Amino acid sequence: MVVRIKVTLEQEEYSGLLKLALSEMRNPQEQMRFVLRQELKHLGLLQEDGSPSAKRQNRHRNKRKKNGQAVIPGTTSNLEGFQGERKS
Repeated sequence: MVVRIKVTLEQEEYSGLLKLALSEMRNPQEQMRFVLRQELKHLGLLQEDGSPSAKRQNRHRNKRKKNGQAVIPGTTSNLEGFQGERKS
């Protein structure tokens, strides 16, 4: 079963997530899921059992490069000069 959750992030949090995702060659959604799973494992709330959902993360770590720079899978550009969206 898959459940979708909408999470509201401050600009600083979102920028940090994007930078981490880029450095680990994941798209932001996969990175957020990875970070959450790691914390749940650390707290003993999720077992490392090699389940299909854990294997799925590794399968989707698509490493691409554009003009010699890493590109987040599922996006068209890197984060150089990224300012993010600003809400008024």
